[in-house]
Amino acid sequence: FTLKMTCKQPDPASTDPKNPNYIPLDITGFTFSLEISEKPGSSQILASASINDGITVLDATNGIVLISISSEKTSKFNYPKSAYQLRRTDQYGNKVTLLQGWFIVNPGVIND
Repeated sequence: FTLKMTCKQPDPASTDPKNPNYIPLDITGFTFSLEISEKPGSSQILASASINDGITVLDATNGIVLISISSEKTSKFNYPKSAYQLRRTDQYGNKVTLLQGWFIVNPGVIND
């Protein structure tokens, strides 16, 4: 499982507050964590990733992050689905959930 994402923020120069332009968020000094559990709010973590353990900041100035979860970790996901939460912590300790939802697990869908 691999996901490449760009963190963005509203452009302060945008003239329409209801539909702002977005610019990359400088994530210098930020940390990221991903937790996978049986269901949202569960204290039992099936798998996780963090900086240097599945999560890499590719370009901090442009907000680019790469998440790569090994097959060893994805094998711990619950069938047929597992909940996930991706959070970022800025240099001041403020935590924000960037993504959350469900991974749908379909083993053997693609056979190479």
